[in-house]
Amino acid sequence: MVKKKTKQRRAQEEPLNPMSVQVSPKVDYVQPLSSPYEGPVVTATIGNKQYCILGYCLRKCPQFEQQSVLSSYITLPYIHEDVGHTFVHFLYSGCYETIDSPVDDGISSAMREYRRSVLIYQASRTYQLPSLEALARDYIERFGEEMSISDILRTTSEVFSNLPEDETWLPKYIERNLRHSLRSSKSKFDVDELYKAFGQDHYFDNTVTRMMLEILLRPQGVHLAGREERLRTDTHSWEHGGEGIDWKSTGRDSWRATVDRSVD
Repeated sequence: MVKKKTKQRRAQEEPLNPMSVQVSPKVDYVQPLSSPYEGPVVTATIGNKQYCILGYCLRKCPQFEQQSVLSSYITLPYIHEDVGHTFVHFLYSGCYETIDSPVDDGISSAMREYRRSVLIYQASRTYQLPSLEALARDYIERFGEEMSISDILRTTSEVFSNLPEDETWLPKYIERNLRHSLRSSKSKFDVDELYKAFGQDHYFDNTVTRMMLEILLRPQGVHLAGREERLRTDTHSWEHGGEGIDWKSTGRDSWRATVDRSVD
């Protein structure tokens, strides 16, 4: 009799195997095994602002994915303060949004959002977030339709030299808009305004100047003197660690394919 009661008591004390519990068919939502929101919170400084980011969300960036222990305080120097919220919001939600802050005098809402999309593009490339990169590209194209070529150049010059060396999309985007402005009879091309877009970044200035020369001269069968020989020399130097490349005269290796192709 005692043995029978002991067996009954053990059966009551032993927990049920969770695998044996059948889930109700009325449950139509996700049930993770654990909550990602229980993890540590990291305080990230972006410009002069601080954001609280869950470690789970921050690890979406490859730079932090492999870190077993995250620092409680970090600085994200390659994100502009004006788009800090956009970056953090994407880590949490996977969606794109910006803060509806007052617009500066002389700046349209479209101009502000265009600049923000360019800044977010740089952040997405720096922190290797392809989904955010795709969203930023979409908004650059969308708001860019309302921008003059001077606006496009002035804005993209802010991030051009800070992009990774394998960057190809932004140079192609700039070249495409330059070609449209220089070769379209309907496009308004203000040279004085164009000059204002230069002077902040020598690498950007020289790259864009070379684009314009290629666009204007190639239809006439004119090629820049020494261009092919310089590219061959630079390619050889790049294969040997980049030694001897004149970065002020030529673009990065990843950009050469863009300036080298024929203009339609």
